[in-house]
Amino acid sequence: MTGPFNWLSQILSIALFNLRTLPQRLGSSATAVLGIAGVVAVMVGVLSIAEGILRTMQSSASPENVVVLRSGSNSEMMSILAGEDARIISEGPGVARVGGDALASPELFVIINLIKRGTGTDANVPLRGVTRTAPEVRDGFRIVEGRMFQWGLNEVVVGVGARMEFEGLDIGSAITVAQEQ
Repeated sequence: MTGPFNWLSQILSIALFNLRTLPQRLGSSATAVLGIAGVVAVMVGVLSIAEGILRTMQSSASPENVVVLRSGSNSEMMSILAGEDARIISEGPGVARVGGDALASPELFVIINLIKRGTGTDANVPLRGVTRTAPEVRDGFRIVEGRMFQWGLNEVVVGVGARMEFEGLDIGSAITVAQEQ
């Protein structure tokens, strides 16, 4: 018999043969299924992380803001600009001004160690040293509790999420950064 029925009967007989011999191949079949499931799980995890980073960048970024890095640097942490360089950049053309002052915020980005509340383990936490203009540069910046830091007193403003996740970030508490509180 030729035609589509012959093709269909061959598929059916091969499927039945595979199903009948499945108990004999249980170990290798389970290994294959678990291997494929593992690959899919890893792929979903990687794509989820990538999507999360992309959404974070899109929701927190503004087309009006620019990050300037030193030549050869590929991240904020690897880039250090001298104070004079930051001043020259902030006085450049195209930089927005408020009351005659440049709407620019030269910042220092470092990583510090804090203890996670849930596990008691050390965690790397980003810390950003900012200037007085930082709140004006960031859309949506608002103080929910406490007050804005006083300039020159080594105070910090902490996000609500960070305060809930890490120890020592409650209002009025002191943290140590580079042997200073």
